[in-house]
Amino acid sequence: EVRIVDGTPRLLVNGQPFFAMVGNGEGRDREGTAAAYKAAGFNVSAIWLDPMGQPQWWTGPAAYDFAHVDEAIIAQLDRDPAALVLPIVWAAPPPWWAERHPDEIARFSDGATWGYYKSTPSFNSRRWREDAAAAMTAFVQHVETAPYASRILGYWIVGGVSAEWQGWGCHGSAAARHLMDYSAPEQAAFAAYLKARYPDHPEWAQAGIPDLATRLGRELGVFRDPARAGAAIAYNEMYSESVVQTMLTCLGAAKAATGRRKITGAYFGYSLEYAN
Repeated sequence: EVRIVDGTPRLLVNGQPFFAMVGNGEGRDREGTAAAYKAAGFNVSAIWLDPMGQPQWWTGPAAYDFAHVDEAIIAQLDRDPAALVLPIVWAAPPPWWAERHPDEIARFSDGATWGYYKSTPSFNSRRWREDAAAAMTAFVQHVETAPYASRILGYWIVGGVSAEWQGWGCHGSAAARHLMDYSAPEQAAFAAYLKARYPDHPEWAQAGIPDLATRLGRELGVFRDPARAGAAIAYNEMYSESVVQTMLTCLGAAKAATGRRKITGAYFGYSLEYAN
């Protein structure tokens, strides 16, 4: 758990302060890297459980296969029995989900989707949030009832580009002259957002998500002018909030499935990397 100790947030394990040295030993020499971490005193092993090119545990609608998960966690514990394990778990579903729900997939301003090794739903897809929450719950419940459960520190939930909950296709999208997201779930969510947050601007809702030129405007250098770009500002607000809402939905499901006894967390973006 995380508790305030002497005015400072502290991570505690079994009631005792715990300074986590986290090693993620993926790569070509997994065994050698794991041995180096162990020799250096790393006490937490973070491991990917469904990375690119590996078996996927989320196999279909409400269908899961945790055999590979068990094998990966047990293998890591065999490498370093003293270290706790921090599973890295994708909240974005495998490609089968996009095939079943094409209207839920995020779309650029030119109508294109973004190719990735996971499905790329709109962050305002209710279907994704519901399915992901159920999947996170099933994953955690399985792990927490496994023989190795006491060796699990918590859950690292990932989504978005590069697993840091960044917007789909954000790398170079402005330079490529297209931006996310113009999907049906996004259009509906933006209309509802404007009605609730900006009721004095019905013209924004009537126009829909601003076009590419409006969103890439630079009225005041790196800043936007609210008098001239209010709708674009409103959309950026909503988009950012929707990423957070989806992330917290998944984190909340995982946390609840632990009985709130273990930590959950995420990487979240790169604040200074993107201009838009």
